[in-house]
Amino acid sequence: MLERMAFRGDNLRIARNYSGLTLHQVGERVNTKRQFIQQLEAGKKQPSAEMAAGIAAALGFRPGFFFRDLRHKVNSEDCHFRRLKSLLQYHEDWISAYSTLFVHVLEFLDERLGLPQFTVPRIQVSNDSDIENAAETCREAWGLPRNAPIKSMTRVMEAAGVPIASFSGVSDKLDALSWSKGRPFIVRSVDKKSGSRSRLDLAHECGHLVMHQEAEPGQEIVENQAFRFGGALLLPREAFIREFPKSGWLDWSQLLAMKARWGVSLQAIIKRAHVIGLIDAARYHWAWVDLSCRGWRQSEPEEIQIEPTELLPRAFEALRENLHITPQQVSLHLDLEPQVLEKITGVPVPKMSLAI
Repeated sequence: MLERMAFRGDNLRIARNYSGLTLHQVGERVNTKRQFIQQLEAGKKQPSAEMAAGIAAALGFRPGFFFRDLRHKVNSEDCHFRRLKSLLQYHEDWISAYSTLFVHVLEFLDERLGLPQFTVPRIQVSNDSDIENAAETCREAWGLPRNAPIKSMTRVMEAAGVPIASFSGVSDKLDALSWSKGRPFIVRSVDKKSGSRSRLDLAHECGHLVMHQEAEPGQEIVENQAFRFGGALLLPREAFIREFPKSGWLDWSQLLAMKARWGVSLQAIIKRAHVIGLIDAARYHWAWVDLSCRGWRQSEPEEIQIEPTELLPRAFEALRENLHITPQQVSLHLDLEPQVLEKITGVPVPKMSLAI
């Protein structure tokens, strides 16, 4: 059957970038030249069925994946994330591949179950006051207390129709990214093992979804606005001003108590205090020096756990209970090997079962 269908070079590129292999490495694994793999990706040549199967095995994908029509392919240039100079093209290629596969899974779940409706407000901002108001508007829209901590930022985003995927082992320079061209989603790193930083990453990406649907990703002003929004969402201005220590010197024991209550890092608290004018430049500089001396820039004390995702595990449970579709059957239907589906969704996928 696959022999009668067109081999899609873009899908090969997605699988290769996801696997982190170069054209040369793929060629070596299937005993062919780099140029041939490049021609396959460009759509200039079609492989034999045996070659397609060999490439699939080399990349950890099912052969059928290369013949699928993927409706939405994510380009890293359309994703919001900090484009650091140390981030390599390899990382951007991986972002595109991983995100495309995540969308591939989400489309299946949406068709079978209907994922939560997207309810993130779209708000235009032009100044700091607008950003603070936008964060308040989101709290109101989602029925969150105006001046109380958000218990789970992950649960809030997923309830608002924003699926979240987690990754590790790619780059310590990449914290999180978001996409809003189709069904919006967030992908986050869990490498730093910091629940407070992860919460701020989600709030930051939420800011992009709220304010920057038309903005060009990567601009400094866009990233700064998203940072301010994240701080305002997790640390509402009125409550923060009321609770922030009034003493002349920063008391770390009091700030650690704030960290425990609000679920944000000490660094985020210090930045928030400076942004809204509770500490001047001198105290702000001293705080960062002291954080560095204590070794808290890299690893803060009394860290909280990273919030687990709930939407995808519940979706797979609903597939099994209501539609009698197992994770193995999903992997077969999507032409993804079980280990690929498991890595993308975080849902255990035992090997092999019957097709849908």
